[in-house]
Amino acid sequence: MNIHTAFPSHYIKADLLKPNQELTLKVRDVKLEEVDEGVSKPVLYFEGKRAGLVLNRINSNTLADVWGAETDDWIGKEIILFRSMTEYQGRRVACLRLRHPEPPQPEPTNDPGEPQPGDEIPF
Repeated sequence: MNIHTAFPSHYIKADLLKPNQELTLKVRDVKLEEVDEGVSKPVLYFEGKRAGLVLNRINSNTLADVWGAETDDWIGKEIILFRSMTEYQGRRVACLRLRHPEPPQPEPTNDPGEPQPGDEIPF
């Protein structure tokens, strides 16, 4: 038995992802919740997932840089969640980070006026 499954959390934690594991997730909701006694933070919820991701300043700014500061505009957007490392109280600890998926690169097109592979070389 994995001890982490014995005490499920309402929030996604870094130890749920393996190093180099990435998840592409679609934002379902963003709510301001009390996560510690007297401390409210934005929590990101994803389609098909029960647990939410408590947003820290770094992850909040990552999303705001891509989609703007209005969290209602984040709904339905895809994001990549991955595990990283950070310094916390003088120790290196696992953390979760977000990044925007790269848009697909368009197929290169050849201009008909350009020489094509197999064309005779004009001398």
